[in-house]
Amino acid sequence: RSTLRQFGQPAVNNLAFARGTLDTETGEEIIEFQTVLNAGGVAQVVVDSVRIDSTFDELVALETKARTIGAFSRDARVYAQPIIRRTTRTVAIMLIRLDYDETFERFTAVEPYAVVDLPGTREDDRPVSTIRFLDGFFFVATKFGGYRISRAGEVEEVIGQSTAMRDFFKYEGDFYAAREGTGDLLVSNDGVFFRPSPFVQDFGIVEVLGDQIVVQRFEGWPYFVADELGDPLDSLALNGSFARERDRYYGLDRLRDRYYLGLDRTLYVADTLPSVAR
Repeated sequence: RSTLRQFGQPAVNNLAFARGTLDTETGEEIIEFQTVLNAGGVAQVVVDSVRIDSTFDELVALETKARTIGAFSRDARVYAQPIIRRTTRTVAIMLIRLDYDETFERFTAVEPYAVVDLPGTREDDRPVSTIRFLDGFFFVATKFGGYRISRAGEVEEVIGQSTAMRDFFKYEGDFYAAREGTGDLLVSNDGVFFRPSPFVQDFGIVEVLGDQIVVQRFEGWPYFVADELGDPLDSLALNGSFARERDRYYGLDRLRDRYYLGLDRTLYVADTLPSVAR
């Protein structure tokens, strides 16, 4: 619809994707879900109209400046959306349950079922950096610490509020957390008790794609790659015609042993991720 304006970078799963939109006629903020297999399989949640029993009945706004607008569980049955409580100006996570028909082409139910607070996390410039689903939990990296949220809505603070976090990722069986700026990565074998690791890196947003580690300092910037954690980060080799501006690169992923790079509105494919030393 021409009356919708998109917010943030869509969240993607093998079964569905989600984006945030603003209805410019009504002013309503909307989370729009679509099934991958059917362009007509669309469902919407108008966030200001959400009412969850008697436990939640207030106005909220979408928090849209993280790497992606939200995140799906691995099976795409639960979606986690960062929101701002309008009354307290604090950050919370809205959990939404998704059900599908037998072909996974249409939604049979899209129902918000919980809103959980991130203690000490307030409205700010980019308060949420990333939200990841790792080993059955949503991990949320914020300017005010790191949090782990279960599908049932239980919240654990896994990194203290005095530490500004950029991302969580898994590597060779362990959980890692990247802090803002240069410093040692934090590591945990269970996703709860993080401690300093031997690796000192200036990581931002981290993806482990096959045998390579891919880093993007900020959304839209070109990528860096390394073969192992702790190795120096080399620049991803780019075609000579590619733009070098720091607002063009959104999305690098691996599917069936091939790599897909989003540059502006064009998708490129490659068999490897070659690098050049900085």
